[in-house]
Amino acid sequence: MAQLPTYEKLGPAPTPQPAMAVVPGPKGDQGEDIEGRALQSVGNDLQRASNELWAFKEKADTVRVEDAWNQYKNTALEATAGENGLLKTKGADAVNGDLLGKSNLLLTDARSKIADGLTDDQRRRFYERADQTDFETKRAVLSHLAIQQGEYSKTVFQGSEASAKA
Repeated sequence: MAQLPTYEKLGPAPTPQPAMAVVPGPKGDQGEDIEGRALQSVGNDLQRASNELWAFKEKADTVRVEDAWNQYKNTALEATAGENGLLKTKGADAVNGDLLGKSNLLLTDARSKIADGLTDDQRRRFYERADQTDFETKRAVLSHLAIQQGEYSKTVFQGSEASAKA
């Protein structure tokens, strides 16, 4: 009876060799590269998703910056025009009370506390808005000081006149 050869008698197995050329992908009806179109479509989808994520992040950052600025602005309003605000100080107390220094100290402290909860980009944007509030607050305090200086001067002059007549 005839015997079939075993795998040992066939010799060593051939070693696979890498292809030497790039095999082109399948072509569509019009001869276009289907894989290329698919990759381009995936790239476009990824770009759209990235743009949407970026827009969402920008919107969230803007809301956070506006919230921080509102907190800061409310602190500035309370410090100047609140129940015990600096702008309620009158006459000699206002002129001799270093109102500008007090307002700077209050705002610097509030700015620091609020900025601690922000990212670097949010902090930069918040500082731009806070600088505007600082300017407006300093202008209000200086205007108040100028008015109170006039009132204080009148009071001192009237007191001097009364003393001279007595």
